[in-house]
Amino acid sequence: MKRAALLLLFLLPALAAHAQLKTGGLGGSGLNRRPAAPMVPGAPGASVTPGVSTQQSMPPPANGVAANGILLEAGWDKRVTGPARAANRDMADLRLCLAQYGKPAADLELHPDAQVFPGVAYLTPLKTAEAAIAKQVGGGFGLAGEFTIATEGFPLGLRFRKYDRGSLGIGANTHVYLLVDGANRVISTAFTGRGAPKFVPPGFVPPPFVDLATGLHRNDLIDKSDGGARASVADARDRGKFVIVYLQGKRNVTWYVPEPLIHLVLYCSQL
Repeated sequence: MKRAALLLLFLLPALAAHAQLKTGGLGGSGLNRRPAAPMVPGAPGASVTPGVSTQQSMPPPANGVAANGILLEAGWDKRVTGPARAANRDMADLRLCLAQYGKPAADLELHPDAQVFPGVAYLTPLKTAEAAIAKQVGGGFGLAGEFTIATEGFPLGLRFRKYDRGSLGIGANTHVYLLVDGANRVISTAFTGRGAPKFVPPGFVPPPFVDLATGLHRNDLIDKSDGGARASVADARDRGKFVIVYLQGKRNVTWYVPEPLIHLVLYCSQL
C-alpha cells in the first residue's frame, strides 16, 4: 500500500499538466499560445481557393505593350506639349534632320529588321550590342558615364551610355554613345570627336550624304550641346532601315538612327 501511494503521488503532477494542455489551460491559453506562421500559397497544407491564382500579377510595362517592344516611361510623349513645341529648338533640329525619312508614329514594336549600326539589330541587348560594335570598330570601350537623354523630342525613359575609346586625339571619333531603352536594349548609336570625320565601319559604304540647307541650333542632338552645327544625312533605309546624321560643330557627331526611333522622335516633336 505504501509503495502504491508513493507511485500515485509521483504521477499526479504529470497527469495534471496533461489535463491542462488538453483543456486549453495555461500553456494552451490564448495569452501564451505562439501565433501560427502564415501559410504560403502552394506550400504543403495550404488551402487554395479553386479558380483563384496564388501568384501576384506583374504590372504591365509603362507603354502598355509587350515587354519585347521598346520600353518607355509612362507619359513618354508628354515632355513638351502644346504651342511650346513650335518654339522648341531641340524639336526643330530633330524635325529638320529626320522629317524626310519617316512619319510621326507611336511605333513601339520590336522591328528586328531595323539596325542601330550595320549588322546590329534594333533593341539588341546592351552587352551583345557592345561586343558586336566593338568588334567592328576595333578595341574595347571604356565606360565614361550614363545619362538620361535631356533633348526634348526624344521619348521619356531613354538613356545614353557614353564610352571612351582610349587615347585617340583631336581629329578622331574619341567617344561612342549607345542609346538604350528601359530594358537596357540598344535603340541607336553615335560616334563623336572634335574635328572627327564621318564614322562608318570597315567594309560598309554609306549612301551619299545630303547637306541640309539650314543650320542647327544644337551641336549635339543627343548630349544637348549648344553652339550650332551644319548637318548632312545619308539615307540607308534600303540597307538596314536606318539613316546616318552627320553634324559638324564644336564636336562632330555621326548618328545612326533606325526607322522606329525616327517615327517616335517625329511623333514626340510634331507640331
